[in-house]
Amino acid sequence: MKRIFWMLLAAVAWTGCGDDNGTDEPTAVASLSLSTGTLLFEADGEVSGESAGRVTVASSGEWRLAGRQLWCEPSAVEGVDGDEVNFTVQPNESLESRSVTFTFMCGSREERLTVTQLGGSVLDLEGEGTLELGPEGGDVRVKMWSSSQTSCRFEEEVDWMHPAVTAASRSELQPSFLYFMVDPNTTGRAREARLILSNAEGDERTAVITQHKNLVLELIGESTFAVPVEGQEIGFQLRSNVELAVESDEWIVLLSDPDHTGDLVEQTLNFRVESTSETFRNGTIRITSPEDESLLVEVFVNQGEKPQGVHFPDAAFRQILIDNGYVTLISGDECQITEKGQNATTLPSLYRKGIGSLQGIEAFKNLVDLSADGIGSNNITELDLSGNPNFMKLFYTSYDNKKKSYLTNNPLEKLILGDAPITDGYVYFDSTFYDPSYKVFSQSLTVSGTNVQTIELDTPFASSYFKVQWLDVTGCPNITTIMLHSYYLKTLYVTQEQKEAIDGGSITIQDSNYPTSTLQIIVR
Repeated sequence: MKRIFWMLLAAVAWTGCGDDNGTDEPTAVASLSLSTGTLLFEADGEVSGESAGRVTVASSGEWRLAGRQLWCEPSAVEGVDGDEVNFTVQPNESLESRSVTFTFMCGSREERLTVTQLGGSVLDLEGEGTLELGPEGGDVRVKMWSSSQTSCRFEEEVDWMHPAVTAASRSELQPSFLYFMVDPNTTGRAREARLILSNAEGDERTAVITQHKNLVLELIGESTFAVPVEGQEIGFQLRSNVELAVESDEWIVLLSDPDHTGDLVEQTLNFRVESTSETFRNGTIRITSPEDESLLVEVFVNQGEKPQGVHFPDAAFRQILIDNGYVTLISGDECQITEKGQNATTLPSLYRKGIGSLQGIEAFKNLVDLSADGIGSNNITELDLSGNPNFMKLFYTSYDNKKKSYLTNNPLEKLILGDAPITDGYVYFDSTFYDPSYKVFSQSLTVSGTNVQTIELDTPFASSYFKVQWLDVTGCPNITTIMLHSYYLKTLYVTQEQKEAIDGGSITIQDSNYPTSTLQIIVR
């Protein structure tokens, strides 16, 4: 029995012994790696770099992905060895960069992936960058919004735009401006400049600045043609970029209508001048444009033997005489006196007509007075009537029996009468026609004339003669009376003979200067 027991015990003991000494089989270690640890995207969501926005996962087993996905989204959140994960991002409307970190896990292993998206870039132009301005030029500005400092350059060389002060761009996207001075356009053609703006992020925008053409209507060559009484054809060249309208006397016939394309062109206009039985006639060809009333070309045609003309340099005075039939235009400012003008004893209304000179008035030999309402409210500084041998009236008597001057208001400083037989030998300056809008004043007054006997300066109010400081009568050899009622007038110029006559009492001076007379009498 004991023998059987020990045999069983030995068998059990032998069975409990082995090679592993009682240890377990070891567990395999997990592995995990990524093809890249970073991904980079542009602000608009496009991939930047060589990663193409994807990651390849190498793992020893199944893996899973964790991380925030507010603006960045992976194509998978779990997978196995060799899988690719594509990442997409939403556009970044902020100017700041942003990043997010994803964690890949396999067993106990972890690998991190950082996805970065660049901040946005802004470069915008007002009105889509299109600007237009007139041919007169001037200041122009380009308004823009940029996320960084901006530079500019012209696509092609531009010599008619000049940079002025430039306001720096600001990152908070406040508007900024580029300023330019633009030259007047005198080319007759529209012109364009393309301004390229670039910011620090490399964005580019193009501003297109267009300057409209200046309107052109110019005569090339002479403006006056001499034509025989038998008639002939004439032609002249124009440079223009506008629609043309042509007017002429009926005996000057346009042979073909002018061309109009809108481009700046040179063309010849041809006319036929009809024959005439008159010894002389003149006509005018007027070329205008409905696009601009200020554009005008005038060509003058003299047919036959040209008479001796009279020059009327003041355009306003000349046109009044033409409109009223006193003269006809020969060319330029030269006019022929008509029969009406030769017989005229007075002139058309000259009151407040913007006249600066009455030169040429000497051609009207029968003139007795100036005009029914005088020559006031013009800018005439010198009046020469010495060539008008019949001239008489410098003043008239009103219904209340008061003298009224034909000469007020003008800043007249020189009155030349020569031998004109003026009424009563009387020269009168007054304040009767006071015009509060009239701001031009004479500073001195010189009167000459053989028939001048009395000069009266009655200007206590703000007429054009109110501020006359001195009066010269040395050209009035027969003067007997000088009457002054003017606060500013302090000096009287006379000849030695006149001074002796004043001292002897044969020339009377009535000085109403207030409060007391301070008149100085000086011999010239």
